[in-house]
Amino acid sequence: MTTAFPLTPLQQGMYLESAGSSQPWIYLEQIICHLDDEPIDAAAMRAAWTDIAAKHPALRLTITLDETLSQQVNAPSPIEVTFLDWSQRSASEISADLETFLVKDRAEGVAADHYPGFCLTLIKTGQKNGKLIWTFPHTLLDGRSFALVLTEVF
Repeated sequence: MTTAFPLTPLQQGMYLESAGSSQPWIYLEQIICHLDDEPIDAAAMRAAWTDIAAKHPALRLTITLDETLSQQVNAPSPIEVTFLDWSQRSASEISADLETFLVKDRAEGVAADHYPGFCLTLIKTGQKNGKLIWTFPHTLLDGRSFALVLTEVF
């Protein structure tokens, strides 16, 4: 860990409300990127996210609760992308499986104290089609920032 600083009051409130409930998804974001007519390359996706996390400290934040809540900026390290190949499934199977996946992913949440503070799943749904699911706690990244991140990744 390279840098630590306190959470803002808004971040504290979101973190404590999520951590203190049986609903870890209260402030959880799930961004679904539809990748149409693009090669689905898990290695390239891992490299892009590793590069962007190295560039932006906000993507390397984790939250710790010792005596007080604080955010830690972690040193850059490789970002994992879970890869699922659903390319042999029918459109109706993909739709049903995606709904099931999203519910499970949301219920599992993201551990704010584990690097990285987000999860990525790349799902290949056809030869040149897929979906990227980016799941992260709103505590670590605001709504305006994620569009900027996606612009840089893609």
